[in-house]
Amino acid sequence: MAQSSIRFATAKIKMKQASSVSQNDIARLSEAVTFNEALQVLVDIGFLSGDNRDYDFAVDRYVSNACNLVNKFTTDENLSKAMLLKFDGHNLKVLLKSRLLNIEPDHLYNCGTIAVDKLKHAVANHNYSVLPTKLKHCLQHLEKEIVTNFDPLKIDVEIDKAVYSVIFDFIKNLNNKTITNYFTKQVTFL
Repeated sequence: MAQSSIRFATAKIKMKQASSVSQNDIARLSEAVTFNEALQVLVDIGFLSGDNRDYDFAVDRYVSNACNLVNKFTTDENLSKAMLLKFDGHNLKVLLKSRLLNIEPDHLYNCGTIAVDKLKHAVANHNYSVLPTKLKHCLQHLEKEIVTNFDPLKIDVEIDKAVYSVIFDFIKNLNNKTITNYFTKQVTFL
C-alpha cells in the first residue's frame, strides 16, 4: 500500500481511465467477423503490438498492471487483499486440478496475495499452512474428498466459497456499503 490519499489515488486512476479501451473499441472488436480481424482491432487499439500478437501474454500483462494499480493506489491493505484474493483462488484451482490430472499448470497469475511459488509448494506437498485459515480448511477438506471423488466443479465451488468468506473477513471492518455491495454482487453472479 503505497498511498494514503484517496484524492491522489482517484486522480491517478482517472488519468489511467482516459487511456483505457473505449466503448467504440469494444464495439469494433465485437463486430470483427474473423479471428484475424479481431487481432487487428486489438493491434489498432494498442492492446497488442504489431510484432507480438500473443493475446494470452497481453491479457496477463494487463491483469498484472491492474493488480499493480490496486497495490499502488489502494488506501487500505485489507481492501487490496480482498481485491486480489480471487487470483489466489484461481491459482489454487489450477494447481490442484493440474496435480490431480498429472499435467503442468498453466495460466497462473502472479498478482494474488500469496506468491505463486508458495502456492505451488503448498499444493504439491498437501500443506496449506501459508493460506488464510478458511482457505486452509477448505483445501484440507478437499484433499480428503478427492481421494475418493475427483469433481472439478466441486473444487471450483468450494474454493470460491472459501475465497469469498475470507474476502468478507477482510472488508468487515471497512464499514463501506459500496465495497460490501460490490463483493456481494460478485457472489450473487457466481
